[in-house]
Amino acid sequence: MATKITTKGQVTLPKKARDVLHVAPGDCVEFSIDENGSVIVYKAPAAPVSASLRRERLANPRVEAQRRRQVAEFEELLRELD
Repeated sequence: MATKITTKGQVTLPKKARDVLHVAPGDCVEFSIDENGSVIVYKAPAAPVSASLRRERLANPRVEAQRRRQVAEFEELLRELD
């Protein structure tokens, strides 16, 4: 499998490699180089979301408004079931 390197130094991971690694958009991969100079690609564990980023997401007015709207819609559905 061959792929070109972009001017930014990026490459597209071929579909066959993505399938073997079970990776999808948003997943992380890790590279290591062995003593022979061969590059090995691994599926990396997902990076945990930092506490500050979680607070930022919770403080985001749009996210909070959407969450409140979803809760209100759920409550309305529950009322209809009574």
